[in-house]
Amino acid sequence: LDDFFEKRYKPDFIKSDCEGLDLEIFRGAKELLKTTKYFQLEMCSIVKDDYEKLFLDFDLFVLLSENHPLRRGQGSSTFTPIEKLGWETVFDSMRLGETNILCGVRKGVPVPQF
Repeated sequence: LDDFFEKRYKPDFIKSDCEGLDLEIFRGAKELLKTTKYFQLEMCSIVKDDYEKLFLDFDLFVLLSENHPLRRGQGSSTFTPIEKLGWETVFDSMRLGETNILCGVRKGVPVPQF
């Protein structure tokens, strides 16, 4: 992605759905991630360092459907902070096939409300 966007307009939002290759794609976007405000990807690893090291400048959220059991007590937003749930809870939910969508919001940028 860094090579592709080197001489192009840099997007504020990046969405990836690459069937297990999402982290590899974002590893090739280190320069782009310096200016990106938001991203969304499918989680494919159950190692928190894979996400925390790559997305240091972002607050990380898991996207939960309206009826997802982990949303109880989390308010009306479908974006639930991973720090509230804990990585192990998120990974357990992934193993059950309940969720695997990671969203990042650059620290200091407003969190979208859906």
